[in-house]
Amino acid sequence: MKPVLLSLALLAASGAQASIITFEDVASGAVVTRAVSTDGLIGASVSASGGDGTARAFDTNDAVYEADLTAPFLKDGTTKGARSPGNVLVVQEDKALADGLPDPSSAGGAITFLFDAAVSFLGFELFDDVKVTITADTGASLNRTVRQNGKYKKFRFDKNGANPFERVQSLTFDFNGGSGAIDRLRFAQAPRVEDDLQPVPVPAGLPLLLAGLAGLALLRRWGR
Repeated sequence: MKPVLLSLALLAASGAQASIITFEDVASGAVVTRAVSTDGLIGASVSASGGDGTARAFDTNDAVYEADLTAPFLKDGTTKGARSPGNVLVVQEDKALADGLPDPSSAGGAITFLFDAAVSFLGFELFDDVKVTITADTGASLNRTVRQNGKYKKFRFDKNGANPFERVQSLTFDFNGGSGAIDRLRFAQAPRVEDDLQPVPVPAGLPLLLAGLAGLALLRRWGR
């Protein structure tokens, strides 16, 4: 009997929990050059362009320089869904941090994640009135927008249809000339290409079961 082939990717997608990157373990104002998911499974180097060329943790509970990034946030287009995310990630404004407090770049910028291994990007949260363009090394690109000051929105890419951000090694979030922030980036470990279709061993008792069924069929035939 030929081996039964099953997609490990489908098995992983059906049962795996998402790995989430947040910025709660970073001091407000600190430069973020490395991000690791809370479960330790996903890691990435972080870089930025625009502003002073750094990505920084921004405490939404102490938003001195940016009132639009002051918690709590309501869902974009509603008066519901209050959310206090704590630290979020921003592109730092081109000015000295004399008092140690971060200042999101009003001219926008971009933040890039270079992952240790290929991942599937499942979704994220976006804060403030800004359009962000997400581009992957695979060529996939999408725009996502929050339309109101001081609001936020959750986005998912694994909800309906095919996810455009499967097996990506890098992601860039371009804020398109506006100040904004990202948080709670959700990922799944992408299966290796060679693991997509792997033979699943036939259970040891299956040949015996099949032989027994064949024998019963023969006995039934002879008994006619």
